[in-house]
Amino acid sequence: MTTTNGGITDPFSLLTQAIRKVPETRYALAVGGIIAVVAIVVGFKVNLWVAVFGAVVMLVLMTVFVIFAGLAKETGILHGPIKVFVWFSLLLVMATTLVLFSSAFWGHPLNLARLFASDPRWTSLNTEIANLGTRSSDPDWFTAYADDYLTLGRTTLRYLHYVEENPQADTDNKLLGGLSDALDRLRIRNDATKAASFKNAKGDLNPDPSYQAVKIPSKFKTFLDGIGADKGEKGGLSSQRERHYETAIRQWAIDAGISTFDQ
Repeated sequence: MTTTNGGITDPFSLLTQAIRKVPETRYALAVGGIIAVVAIVVGFKVNLWVAVFGAVVMLVLMTVFVIFAGLAKETGILHGPIKVFVWFSLLLVMATTLVLFSSAFWGHPLNLARLFASDPRWTSLNTEIANLGTRSSDPDWFTAYADDYLTLGRTTLRYLHYVEENPQADTDNKLLGGLSDALDRLRIRNDATKAASFKNAKGDLNPDPSYQAVKIPSKFKTFLDGIGADKGEKGGLSSQRERHYETAIRQWAIDAGISTFDQ
């Protein structure tokens, strides 16, 4: 954009002259700044509710700080305590800003995106994992054992699919830790005493109760540990590793005697 009358050579020059002629147009710069912040938030794919919440909190804290900063200028017996409080407020605002920024963009120490966003798959998995090992078991101990580990295996497969498709979904390993806790509950529910009562098709008692009571859950524990190691700090699993664990868990189900796993 050019003109020979006003010396305007670009849009910024136009805005500068407009502000000089009509001072109220300076608020256009503030509007542009807000639009730029929104563009940055969208560009980083941060949940808008997280950004709004952080902005509101910061405005409130900044307002409080400005008020006390004004009071600190007053002379009097409370000048010293007010000055200390103002510096304390400043440090608090800085720390809060750092924590909110880290939580909003990287999910640490708090995963604000999960807190404000609704993820039905995460919620469903979290509920299912929490219920593992808490339901009433079948009176037949082998059926109860098979049902428990069948549910654990299938839930873990769903978890594998979920983190493979959503790398940032479980960066804090809350769901993975829940699976590990559930495995401990199932290990207690299906101990060697119950495993000793298992019978084969001929009606013979289980000759090696430790296989179902110890070896089967221990083998599954190695899967969970491996998944955690493969996820690392960044979270997520590659398609290759996801298929590896899926194949291993299906074979584990066969070894455990769960014939209905793929049904």
